[in-house]
Amino acid sequence: MRLAGTLLLLSCAGVVGSAANAQESEERVQLHGFGSWAYGNTDGNDYLAGSENARYNEASFALNVVASPTDRLRIVAQPDWRDDQDGTEVELDYGFAEWTFSQKSRMRAGK
Repeated sequence: MRLAGTLLLLSCAGVVGSAANAQESEERVQLHGFGSWAYGNTDGNDYLAGSENARYNEASFALNVVASPTDRLRIVAQPDWRDDQDGTEVELDYGFAEWTFSQKSRMRAGK
């Protein structure tokens, strides 16, 4: 749970700081994140985050990263971290690189 809280605070600080200058900015790297935390206690009917043995550490967090090292190259990735009844899991939701040949022609490769 400490990791989720730390990641959430870092993403909020980055999003708030970037949002203030979003109209004037030409940043090469953008970070955006979102997450959730849930607690559920049921009478034995396990459903979503609720269970008879309730847990406080049902959490998830995803970090969206967009990098533009050059005017023609853009790299996008979104890893996802999740901690629930089944354990802790980290996976890549999507990731791709995009090369711009012209305004009408682009090539994209990735997951």
